[in-house]
Amino acid sequence: MIANAETRPQTARQPNQRRLRNLLIDAHFQLPWVGAIAVLTVGLFLVLGAVIVWQAHTASAAILDGLNALYSPDDAVIMQEMFTSSDHGVLIGLSAAGATLVLLLAATGLVMTHKVAGPMVALRSSLAAVAAGQYSRARAFRQGDAFQSVSTDMLAMVNALKDRERTELAVLEGLRELTLPSGARAALNDLIAEKRSRVE
Repeated sequence: MIANAETRPQTARQPNQRRLRNLLIDAHFQLPWVGAIAVLTVGLFLVLGAVIVWQAHTASAAILDGLNALYSPDDAVIMQEMFTSSDHGVLIGLSAAGATLVLLLAATGLVMTHKVAGPMVALRSSLAAVAAGQYSRARAFRQGDAFQSVSTDMLAMVNALKDRERTELAVLEGLRELTLPSGARAALNDLIAEKRSRVE
């Protein structure tokens, strides 16, 4: 009597561990999301940066108007150059901060979309393997991926199919005891070999 197959979903091998070089695995899905995050971040930062720069420039102009009454024209020019340099420094700092923020959010978006695209790639691969009768090639999603419940249900389905294949294999092997024409026996042996390859 053939032992009952595993009743729990397999802890399938995880051949494709996350690496920096394979974060982009579905460009058609991931790049639009990463691009949208980057564009939205740039837009928001441009608006906020423009407000900050305008406020800094307005404050500098107001201060300079007050200082012009206290200093000589030559000193006022020097003060104006100092405030202009300060405004430029604010602009450069905001630009650097904005570029850093865009890169960080784009990288975060790439990682997050990878956790969605990865399971879909694994699911398509597993479904193709099951359709071909190669049950052992079905694999679980990696830790940290989205849709873990889908992975559990898929592996449970694969195990159920393997159980059914084992049951059918036991029935077919029992038919070997019967007297069959040579052609029918050869077909039976081929079918048994095919069933066995699916459950091993």
